[in-house]
Amino acid sequence: MLTLEQVKDWLKSQDPDLKNCIAVGGIDGNKEKYVGVYSLKPSGSSQRICVGGIEQTRYSTAWARILIHWTNSMVAAEAKAQAVYSLLYGLSNVMMGATPVISADPGPAPIPVGKDVHGFCEYVIQLKILYERT
Repeated sequence: MLTLEQVKDWLKSQDPDLKNCIAVGGIDGNKEKYVGVYSLKPSGSSQRICVGGIEQTRYSTAWARILIHWTNSMVAAEAKAQAVYSLLYGLSNVMMGATPVISADPGPAPIPVGKDVHGFCEYVIQLKILYERT
């Protein structure tokens, strides 16, 4: 099973800017730069089970929402959101922790969600990951 922690650790390993400012399930909203990795339950979707049951099902899907909370500059926030998006766009055949990732789909683009109460700009990436069940 692919976990949010594995997604977080993979992102952190790919982007040195995220070394001390990424977490699962929340962010430190008082910090100017932070990325949060959250679970995402898309509406109308369900896991695929092959004929023959779970034992015959080789792949599964994980969903995550990535919140990029980045400075009070929309230009800087958009650039960081695009950088994170670029890490995920077209991603295939990588390992996230001990889980083989077949492909990742970060959607059409990062979604601007405005500014928080401190004036920090935020973007969201809605991520679908197809991974191999181990």
